[in-house]
Amino acid sequence: MPYSLSEIIVLFFIYSVVGWLWKTFYCSLKDNHYDYRGFLFGTYCPIYGFAVMTILICTQDNRILLFIVGIVVATVFEYVASLFLEKVFHMVL
Repeated sequence: MPYSLSEIIVLFFIYSVVGWLWKTFYCSLKDNHYDYRGFLFGTYCPIYGFAVMTILICTQDNRILLFIVGIVVATVFEYVASLFLEKVFHMVL
């Protein structure tokens, strides 16, 4: 099932917000106080949007490929984002 450009944009923002909400909720529960997660202003984290959209576009209805690509893409995106933040912004998150 191919996605149109408007669907990709909407899904990107949905997954960016949902990822930020989930990570903030989880870390706040773990630390027993509100813990703002992310480096941008606002309630979104684009790393989740990019990762999920890459996974959805690459797999398209193949569940085994979805699992394998999901593991690889999520790991690579998180690693590259951490390297970028450390080298460019001198931030360790």
